[in-house]
Amino acid sequence: MGNLKFFDDMINKKLLDLHTAFLAKILSVSGNQAKIQPLGLTKEIGGTARPYAPVSSVPFTRNSRYKLSADGGVLTASAVTNGDIVICVCCDRDITEAKCGKNVLPPVGHHNMSDCIIIGVL
Repeated sequence: MGNLKFFDDMINKKLLDLHTAFLAKILSVSGNQAKIQPLGLTKEIGGTARPYAPVSSVPFTRNSRYKLSADGGVLTASAVTNGDIVICVCCDRDITEAKCGKNVLPPVGHHNMSDCIIIGVL
């Protein structure tokens, strides 16, 4: 029975490390990129829960740089600022070179939080 728990834990850890989308808090904004703090905690097998490390140089999509609000029929757009909660999606592979417009074979790895893009604001 103990061996099965080990394999269950290992599979669960792999699934938890497969990032597809997550919420994050904006720590700082510089041009069309931001430094973010992913919300939620991570935990190693048998370890204690801890926050994810901040992620730097996360690009915004064109439409996600502004928060829209409507008041009395007037639509207002304001820039995303520190403390805002954003929606991030993780690309399948490393986006370092793709962000520069280069089409190269990416390094090994997939669905890392460092390969995310901000697609919206809550």
